[in-house]
Amino acid sequence: MKIIMTNKENFLKLVSTDDSNTLDWLNERNANKKLRRTAQKISILILRRLKELKWSQKDLADKMEVSPQMVNKWVKGKDNNFSLDLLFRIGNYLGIELIEVPFNRSKVEVVSNPIEQSQVYKRGGERVICKNIPLNNCAVNEADY
Repeated sequence: MKIIMTNKENFLKLVSTDDSNTLDWLNERNANKKLRRTAQKISILILRRLKELKWSQKDLADKMEVSPQMVNKWVKGKDNNFSLDLLFRIGNYLGIELIEVPFNRSKVEVVSNPIEQSQVYKRGGERVICKNIPLNNCAVNEADY
């Protein structure tokens, strides 16, 4: 005798009666998406710089006096908890900046012409002019702003 089950009965057999945490997991995953993406971008920067320097992950690990497994964790984007100190240390060994914080300067005016481009900023009562160089290389102490 063959027992024929309906689609609904088959479905109910497959569905778990246990309460799952899937919704909670998805909400947490979405909340951490930006963090994961940033960690992946940092990983890519590290890998590109290692390639430019013709270093292996082990070379970086030896120079930083950490385990090769730790460096592998960084380049796989598995370490979402980079501290600022760690990012600066890695960047110093690689000779690059891994994190840049935008800084809102109080811009007084921007002078622009085809020959020269200058940025004029106010520092205290003094005007400081940065000519023909990228703004982030301007010889002005940002802490004064």
